[in-house]
Amino acid sequence: MKPIFRVVSVFVVWLCLLTVAFPPPVMGAIFGEVTVQDEMEMGKKFNEMVMERLQLVSDPEVLGYVTGVVNRVVKSMPPQPFPIKVAVINNPSMNAFAVPGGYVYIFTGLLLGVHHESELAGVVGHELAHVHLRHVARRIEHMQLVNLGALAGVLAGAFLGAATGGQMASNLGGALMLGSQAGAASAFLGYTRQMEREADNSGYRFMIDAGYNPEGIVSAFEIMRKKQWYMGGGNIPSYLATHPGLSERIGYVKDRIARDDPSLAKRKDDDQAFLRVQALLRARVEDPQTALTYYANIPEANMTCMDHLGVGLTNERIRNMVKAGEELEKAAACASSDPAANREIGRFWFERGEYQKAGRYLQKAVILNPQDTTAMYYYARMLSEIGQSKSALAFYKRIIQSKPRDANIRYHYGRVLGEQGHYFEAHLQLAYAALFSHDLKKARFHMDKAAALAKSDDEKKELEELQKGFEEPKKGGGGPA
Repeated sequence: MKPIFRVVSVFVVWLCLLTVAFPPPVMGAIFGEVTVQDEMEMGKKFNEMVMERLQLVSDPEVLGYVTGVVNRVVKSMPPQPFPIKVAVINNPSMNAFAVPGGYVYIFTGLLLGVHHESELAGVVGHELAHVHLRHVARRIEHMQLVNLGALAGVLAGAFLGAATGGQMASNLGGALMLGSQAGAASAFLGYTRQMEREADNSGYRFMIDAGYNPEGIVSAFEIMRKKQWYMGGGNIPSYLATHPGLSERIGYVKDRIARDDPSLAKRKDDDQAFLRVQALLRARVEDPQTALTYYANIPEANMTCMDHLGVGLTNERIRNMVKAGEELEKAAACASSDPAANREIGRFWFERGEYQKAGRYLQKAVILNPQDTTAMYYYARMLSEIGQSKSALAFYKRIIQSKPRDANIRYHYGRVLGEQGHYFEAHLQLAYAALFSHDLKKARFHMDKAAALAKSDDEKKELEELQKGFEEPKKGGGGPA
């Protein structure tokens, strides 16, 4: 992950350039009324920065699950003027935030920190309530800044203060001051006490209308209060630590539950999908020793298939391949119908060079979940390794449609095209791979090779599209899709 000062610099420069990037109506909104269209523009610009600068989780299993939880809550809300878009940020903070324009970001630390899906839904409901109630727009209107330079200066000061010292200094989520602040520093756009109560009340209603147990938001607050106590608050989003404090929030939410229909608090948690995603994240992004300690506290008789998978993948990360293989075989024996388990086991054997063995698991993973582009990617690579390049090309074409800006996929797709003698397309894909890896010298080399081979009008149009790609980093529109 890039140093925080670079992120700060990019964000501040971006803010200073808003006078150029935004049309006059939007500029007028910043100094007065903020319209829905203005919020959509702000959200889009902010999302471009997130996509470019922060490490996102692209696993379709994880992203699909989180999107499903968010969409379930959204369906319980009044109609929104913009589509809701979801991303998962690889960061250990117990955090989540939603920005104007309907962009929702969930940190892996939150997914690993809570114990039930209803707790996750409670935090999501709160975040979406801030967007629905247009709290950021109201704060911008209230500030009535004289000029955009003042806005940039305030934000820069808040960012630099968080990035260079204090209890949030080691926390990227805190250093960016993203947590429920809609991308702005809490000192500038911090929600008022009334706004937080409004979001708590609306978020509560959204989550119970979505079918969740309202106790989820209480237990989420209690987990965060506990972490705040022994971590000094540094890993807790500021909206949960202040305006009002966690203890007060727990109290008034409990009072509301007591006044509500008693049957709501008796709803059962269905955590099967939640625990499955937790296992994938624990194995992939949590500190390996922390993950292994977690699994060591589970009695052997209580270990699930996904627990064995998690132990195996964690041991792979610390290069204990014998133990990894043993645990993955245990997972394979009892998780034969789980697409994510088959994918991860197949990937493990592929990277060990056991292509035939890998193929059995990867093929099953693709059949069980045809939307899993990660499984398709490794299956395509396996097919290429065993000499079935023509079959591999069909999978690469499908994957590119879903993940057009993935440099690794473009690179391996280009290699297979070259093996099949499709030299123009091979150089084209290799040029994109280099471009998305920010290696402009290599990208231009392959583009020149493709240009020399271009014959048809369609090929020349593809070259024109590639040329446009060289301008995207200058516009701040790069990053993985």
